[in-house]
Amino acid sequence: MGGHIRANSQGNVKNYTVSIAFAGFDSHNDKQNAFDTPEVYAVEVDAVTNLQAIVQAMSIVTQARAEVMTDFMTEHPLTEGKETFTIPEIEQIRQDSEKRGVFRSWLSIEPTSIQCHLTQDTHKLMDMTINNLDTITSGDNIANDVEEYLKGQDE
Repeated sequence: MGGHIRANSQGNVKNYTVSIAFAGFDSHNDKQNAFDTPEVYAVEVDAVTNLQAIVQAMSIVTQARAEVMTDFMTEHPLTEGKETFTIPEIEQIRQDSEKRGVFRSWLSIEPTSIQCHLTQDTHKLMDMTINNLDTITSGDNIANDVEEYLKGQDE
């Protein structure tokens, strides 16, 4: 069977910004101590849909993180105080890192959050977020109304 299949574009390509964050405070329990400070990537990609943009951005971030991971020597305890290493020492450190699951865990962690929007809407979304936060913190919001209503139910 088989054959040549051509997929036509199903829409206009647009520029998206995808923000992918990794933070140690999330509930995935896969970040250990490496993400005390959240790591956030903002990736601009051209895609037809949000979902395509997210998939492209995740691929890009995975590659960028893999490049960082290749520096497994810097943080390894056996490198402390040393500036030069023999090839057998480097291999020992690599094998130890592999046994401890450093590579597997580094590449398989889940993002804390993924956000995607058309890049041209960035300022509109910032304004919307600021307005929402202002409404929430102003004291004149739904949460206070619900709390007051529930207090009335108790009495």
